[in-house]
Amino acid sequence: MTEFYQGEIAMTGIFYDIGKMVKRKELKQKDIAEKLGISNTHISAILKGRCEPSKTLTMLAEIVFGGKPTEHPNKRIEAIVKTLEGMEPDTLQSALVCIEKEERLERLKKMEQGKHVA
Repeated sequence: MTEFYQGEIAMTGIFYDIGKMVKRKELKQKDIAEKLGISNTHISAILKGRCEPSKTLTMLAEIVFGGKPTEHPNKRIEAIVKTLEGMEPDTLQSALVCIEKEERLERLKKMEQGKHVA
């Protein structure tokens, strides 16, 4: 997989490809942010290597910008992602919120399990 470092985070996969399209002026950051349902500041930070995209955001970017989505370890999230294919950008925003809530619940469950084990 091709990668490059800009800022402190290695850019790989779909965001590497998106970064190249921005440099060639094929895409604008504003349009990318809108299609992914995130702020212009957030996509700028990702493309400059100051912020690492979540697995969920990476999967969405792969769907929206034509890459093949990688499988998510959480099967519920994977099922949600599969339904996103072909959705309009404004609908993706709502779906992203649902996915992020599911990921937060998963993290909380893992934290609770860790407390009971200790």
